[in-house]
Amino acid sequence: MEENMQEIIMNATFLLLEKKDMNSISVREIAKQANVNIAAISYYFGGKSGLFSIMMEKYWQDITLLCMEIIDKEIMSKEEAKDFCLRFMKKQMNSTGILRSEQVMYQNYEIDLKTKERIELQFQAFTHLVGKCNPNCNDESLKIKVISLLSSLTHPAFWNEIAEKMVGDRETFMLAYITELVENL
Repeated sequence: MEENMQEIIMNATFLLLEKKDMNSISVREIAKQANVNIAAISYYFGGKSGLFSIMMEKYWQDITLLCMEIIDKEIMSKEEAKDFCLRFMKKQMNSTGILRSEQVMYQNYEIDLKTKERIELQFQAFTHLVGKCNPNCNDESLKIKVISLLSSLTHPAFWNEIAEKMVGDRETFMLAYITELVENL
């Protein structure tokens, strides 16, 4: 039962984090979204900061697994590259609040070693992906393509707040967008 209650609270929080950062979400909102008593958040997570700490770790655990999956591939087709990019972008788009909260942290504090390692892992995964899709790419061109692709997929605030209103069917557009990106590697 305890694990189920934690999952309910975390799922409710993820829904709220799709559109708002952690500082903009109250414990009352989380409790209402999860349909639980406010005290349950303190009981299961030690409060709002404990819950958000676990949420960030879960987010990064998912991104790490996704990146490791692509790094482990010896051979990669353009379809596999597109699938990876689509899953990566969806994760980014569904985590706007977590990413915004992390940006605020970076502005107020330095990037810690753990975060630096996670960012480096993302660059390693995308360097592997671009290198497999474009094996004749020189080092300078590879860096440009990696940064271009990664930055094209990691602007969830732009996607959620601006572009989505312009594109209509988000899923169809995302697939076309990623196809264009991967085809131009």
